[in-house]
Amino acid sequence: MQKNPQYNSDTTEEAREEAKGEATEAHEDNPAVRLTELEIKFAYQQEAIESLSGEVSKQWTVIDRLTRQLGMMQEQIVSGTLEADKAQDEPPPPHY
Repeated sequence: MQKNPQYNSDTTEEAREEAKGEATEAHEDNPAVRLTELEIKFAYQQEAIESLSGEVSKQWTVIDRLTRQLGMMQEQIVSGTLEADKAQDEPPPPHY
């Protein structure tokens, strides 16, 4: 593969950084542009917050359901253990 002698990646990167710096300086001087950029960022952050809030709400619903299920299973284990203890007190059936 031959390299294009006119293309130099270092020069291109430097040009991008320089253009980026100039754009940033221009934006810092223009309050209207800065305000617009802040409003855009704010809108995206609001959307992200709403989305995350919905996910947290869903997770709490799942946590509540799982907590209830765990409580029911614990009750079943306790009641099953108590029934097993009662069975040990009874004599074995006649076929043993």
